[in-house]
Amino acid sequence: MQQQETLISHINEFLPGIDQTLSAAGVEVSERSMKAAMFFVDHLVLDVEGDTKENYLLKSWFKPIFGHIQYWYEKRYGQTKVHPNRFLAGVLKHHGAFFLLHIPLTVAKPQGDGTCWVTSAKDVLPGEDPASWMTNGPSLEQMPPKQLAALRKEATNTATRLRGIRNHLMTADLPVVAVRAMANSVLRHLDKAAADLSAPGPEALSLSVWDLHMACEKVMKAYLNQQGIPYEQTHNLRDLVATSPKTHDWSAVKTVLGHFPSEQRVMKWRYQEGGVPSLNDLWRFYDVALEVCSIYAARMSRRFLLDNFSVQIRRPPWLESD
Repeated sequence: MQQQETLISHINEFLPGIDQTLSAAGVEVSERSMKAAMFFVDHLVLDVEGDTKENYLLKSWFKPIFGHIQYWYEKRYGQTKVHPNRFLAGVLKHHGAFFLLHIPLTVAKPQGDGTCWVTSAKDVLPGEDPASWMTNGPSLEQMPPKQLAALRKEATNTATRLRGIRNHLMTADLPVVAVRAMANSVLRHLDKAAADLSAPGPEALSLSVWDLHMACEKVMKAYLNQQGIPYEQTHNLRDLVATSPKTHDWSAVKTVLGHFPSEQRVMKWRYQEGGVPSLNDLWRFYDVALEVCSIYAARMSRRFLLDNFSVQIRRPPWLESD
């Protein structure tokens, strides 16, 4: 007991400095518990009685070190920052109202032998119910069967496209840092648009169109950059389609963009000018943006495909329950 108290005292002495270093390096709070524990063992633990530091992540003595450091971070930053929920934000239209969808990035299937299959989902997998991902929505149990089936179909469509966009952007060969950053921000714009579409107030609705436009613009420009095709510095989506290589048929993109507003109109809505788009128009704009992003992301070149890639992992001893 005294040894454990001494260990905790030493950890507490060094943790503020370690955390300051990690913060200065730009490490996210959710990643700091493990990095801080590894730093402590690598640099501050000189010897382990009756054992070695080799492969210490698999050693049971690492458990109290990691456990206390994680507890320290939870007290310092709160549970949400240390254990954030990772999801894609989508939107669903039901009875003329928009509802937010929280779409999981991975699907975990625990096994009886202490392992777990974790799948990075590209599609909606068997056993998943996308309708249940709707936040603050109506009761699914009390919904008429036909209505529930239609809702599930729409939620599945949205979730499949968003997961596909993420998968294709994640696996695309984008070695230029600036282009990779541009591609990575596409989903952030779609997340923000979904949040604004499902938020109360006309201001949020108007702002959502700007993020939908930016998602389309950035995925197009990231694709053109990857293909080595120069383009004008423009917000005009139709000009960017015209610049796209003739090795692909872009007629589907041109067709759906016929139902998307011009950049001038989008800019007016961004500054709360020109009224507010109707809910039906907004739903159409959202559908267009998902389609454009899906097509361009899928056509990026890549060396590896990770379609519903699964790995089997074993729970490390320092996370096992007492």
